[in-house]
This record gives sequence, C-alpha cells and structure tokens, in this order.
Amino acid sequence: MPAQYDESSPAALMVMQDGAKYVREKGEYRLHHVFDNLIHRGEMPVTIAVCVNPGVVPGGEGAQDRFNRSFEYDTVSDRYASFLIDELIPEVRKSYAITRRSQPASHRWQQQRRDRRVWRGLAP
Repeated sequence: MPAQYDESSPAALMVMQDGAKYVREKGEYRLHHVFDNLIHRGEMPVTIAVCVNPGVVPGGEGAQDRFNRSFEYDTVSDRYASFLIDELIPEVRKSYAITRRSQPASHRWQQQRRDRRVWRGLAP
C-alpha cells in the first residue's frame, strides 16, 4: 500500500501478473519502493498494485506440482479478465478506494509522459 494512500481520494490500480517477483524485499524489482518513490516525487499518481500469481496444482505424493501460468494467462478466452473484473477487483474495492474510471489516471499519465521514467525505475 503506498504511504500516500488516502481512502478519501480513490487511487489508480495496476494489476501485475507473476506478482511475487515484483514485491520481494530483496528482489530485482521491489515494486513497492519504486511506487512510493515515484508517488512521493509527484511523478506518478497514487497507485495500488495488485500482484497476482498463477495457480499451482499440487502434484500429490511423489509427483511434481503443476503450474497453471500458461493456462491462466495465455488461454484465448475471457476467463482471466472475468476473474479480475468480477472477483479480484471487487475484493480489493471492499478494503480500498479505487478509481472507477475506465482509463485510470496512471494510464493517462503514462500516455502523457513518454519519457519512460517508470520503466527505467522498474528495470534491473
């Protein structure tokens, strides 16, 4: 949660696939630090990141676990989008004020600021 988050002012939302790699304290991305720094400097609107990991089906006794990444992210259907829109985002909204704009402020901000500061900040 960004330090600058205020429930009286809805935040933008960014959904990240393979989310665990972005939030590791000693990982290469440390997304929470990048977001906090950019928001603090006024270079990015207050944005909440929801980091989603693909499912894992336990392999059972002596069998290897099966990872659902390709099935969940790459299937040509509306299942994953429906999961995000109908299940995950409503759960986030129960606890946090998220903007309801169809084009969030962070997306407009990125379109207006083509200098790639965010992506340089996320790069290893």
